[in-house]
Amino acid sequence: MDKIRIKELPVDVNIQMLMKKMNVTCDSPIYDEYQNVVELLKKQIKPMAIIKACPVEVFSKYLVIMDGIKYKSKTLHYLLKDHEQVLLYLLTIGEMPTNLHHIEHYFLQSLKLSIMYGAMKHLKAAIREDYHLKQVGIANPGLIQDWAIQDSKAIFDSFGSTSQKIGLEMGKGYLMRPVYSSSGILFDDFHNYCDCSVCSIDGCIAREEKMTGDEKMANVG
Repeated sequence: MDKIRIKELPVDVNIQMLMKKMNVTCDSPIYDEYQNVVELLKKQIKPMAIIKACPVEVFSKYLVIMDGIKYKSKTLHYLLKDHEQVLLYLLTIGEMPTNLHHIEHYFLQSLKLSIMYGAMKHLKAAIREDYHLKQVGIANPGLIQDWAIQDSKAIFDSFGSTSQKIGLEMGKGYLMRPVYSSSGILFDDFHNYCDCSVCSIDGCIAREEKMTGDEKMANVG
């Protein structure tokens, strides 16, 4: 299996999508303010990710073993039943700059999710190219209803001290710092799984239309 890889990711914000979500037109002065802050952030923060390919085994009773760790989840069982390997990942957009003016700090608050989305978009693109995958799915402990947030610690611990190289640490309550960070798995998505259907972040600019409860059950049944 591959060794742990570190990926540097760009600050990439889809301003047009963000403005549409906020009902702001592109000829508004606010649009220019957001663009200026994004350009500033490109010089001051560096999103980073670490990934590790690991074997996956799927058994009856919804038992999944990844990197030697046992997880029990009906959803994971469905998503990974035809896989031989997945990619564990940790991603962070890093600590936010502290030298911003008041107005810049204000705009930054509504850019953090957009920066996360852009970093994940580039990580998925790199995974598709490196591992020759058609479509990359993502699953996260705590966002999948039957995959507990506590399991994020096992993923975090699997990277050992490498997490420190991207400035990540895990504190109480399974909360990673910096706060705008993510852990989970990336996999060859055979089932067109939409992680937005289980995500609780309604303000995300990348939010796809939620599936109904019946549709979700059909997808994992």
